[in-house]
Amino acid sequence: MPVYPPPNKKMSTIFPIVLERVEVGATIYTNEHKSYCKLNNLVYVHDSVCHRREYVNQQTGVSTRGVDSFNNELNPDLKKKGCCYNKRQEFLNEFMWPFNNSENRIV
Repeated sequence: MPVYPPPNKKMSTIFPIVLERVEVGATIYTNEHKSYCKLNNLVYVHDSVCHRREYVNQQTGVSTRGVDSFNNELNPDLKKKGCCYNKRQEFLNEFMWPFNNSENRIV
């Protein structure tokens, strides 16, 4: 699973990243940040959950638990080691290596 840190959360930044890296027709689950609200206008299936009200959308079953779980593992490591912005992609690649190569683990 590739991870790319956007420089900001603006719609003008997010849209080109999504268009470049997400397969046409894919389903995208997000929170209700305003930058994601127009994903339905693109060629994706988009559903969201409003964290102010709930953590699972009761009508659709959509949740962002997978992303939240990933962030819960990433953030302590990021805080402990620290990372300057221009090294963020390198840090994420290193962090993701065990997830992307779990079949190659020596136990």
